[in-house]
Order: sequence, then C-alpha cells, then structure tokens
Amino acid sequence: MDMLLPKLLLATLCLVALVQHCQALVLTGACDSDHDCTVGHCCARWNPSSNLAVCKPVGREGQLCHTASNSMPFPFSGVRRFWRCPCQQGLTCEGSEGNIGHCRQPATTPGPEGRKRAWAPEEQARVPEGHAWRPEGPAWRPEGPVWKPEATDTFSYDDLLEWMEAEKALTK
Repeated sequence: MDMLLPKLLLATLCLVALVQHCQALVLTGACDSDHDCTVGHCCARWNPSSNLAVCKPVGREGQLCHTASNSMPFPFSGVRRFWRCPCQQGLTCEGSEGNIGHCRQPATTPGPEGRKRAWAPEEQARVPEGHAWRPEGPAWRPEGPVWKPEATDTFSYDDLLEWMEAEKALTK
C-alpha cells in the first residue's frame, strides 16, 4: 500500500501533462446525418448533454430506445435530438417510463379495413396546437403484412422539431 500512492501520483501527473499538450481530439464516427453512418447505424448524440453526434448501432431487442423514434424516418437527414438510435428493422420502441422504452417485437393489431399495423397508440398523440396528426391519416401506407407511419408525409422537419420541444416541455 505504501508504494501504491507514489505510483498513482506519478500516473496522475503524467496524465495531466499529456492533456495539457494535447492540441485536438480525433473522434472517429462523428456524423451530421444517418447517411454518414454505415448500415445498421444512426447519427445520434454522444450522450444526453452533448451536441456532438456520432454513429451508433441501432437498438436490438431489449435495449433502451426513445419512443419518438417510432414516428421518425430512418435514415434521418438531420441529427437526432436524443441520444438513442431507433430500433432495428422489425422491432418497435415500446414506452415503459416517459419517453424512454425498450426495443420489442411489435404487437400487431387489426387496423383500418381489416389490415394490420405494427402498433396501436394507447392514447391520443400529443402534438403542438394547430397540428392534426392521427395514425389513421393519409400518412399510413401498407407495407406487406403491417402498417407503418411515414412521418415525412405528416410533419415537416421544423414541425417535427417543434413537436419534440413540446413533448419535452410536457414531460418536465
């Protein structure tokens, strides 16, 4: 134990000296949109409090996700405001606490005209006043045996950002 303290002190001093002389940080995987990332990855914030975006893998079954990713297009042409990627194809983000959920197999329920859709909203979607968005609206298009909303047909990019800010304000 007597020799451990001087070694830790020396290691700390070396680390401080190294950091003082460091001019830049090279970060591989930095991105501006999903199109900058490889297949199976999205462009998301490094962490919740950072504006730095990096390529991260899409969510696998059981992993944490943000429920707003269910209505966002993938690939997305901008930087996500949250730090989780959407779930991989075939999975959906099921909310468990607030806006955070887990990637799960979607529960298929009968949709309009006997068709099926990947998910059924439990409550009316909260959107900014003046916007009328409904899962049964024209944005729903059949894709094989399930229905999937196409957010780009429903919201513009600015509307989506406004909706996300309103959602953030509602959860505070």
